[in-house]
Amino acid sequence: MKKEYILEGLCCGNCAAKIERDIGKIGGVSFAAVDFVSKTLTMEIAEGTTVNSLAAQADAIVRRHDSQVVVKENSSSYLINSNSLAISKFTSKTLTVISPKIPNSLPCVCC
Repeated sequence: MKKEYILEGLCCGNCAAKIERDIGKIGGVSFAAVDFVSKTLTMEIAEGTTVNSLAAQADAIVRRHDSQVVVKENSSSYLINSNSLAISKFTSKTLTVISPKIPNSLPCVCC
């Protein structure tokens, strides 16, 4: 079974890599990937594993690496295949993407 979570407030790719690595080590997780750009965590969970227990462990790992991140289950997207291609279901009539320019010299506040 695949579960997808939104990592609101994820601040850097370094934290994303550490989160992905550590969640991949949890017993019952056969695959874990964090996409820093979309701020999503995708986990493939082995059969017979309690999802709530894994979600709690994953949340603890995320908070250990970045205490400001809020983990929310993504119920607005559908995973199509094992390549983690997602089609988003938007509930609003318009979608606005804002891409602020952030200088590269800003330090990461989490690591």
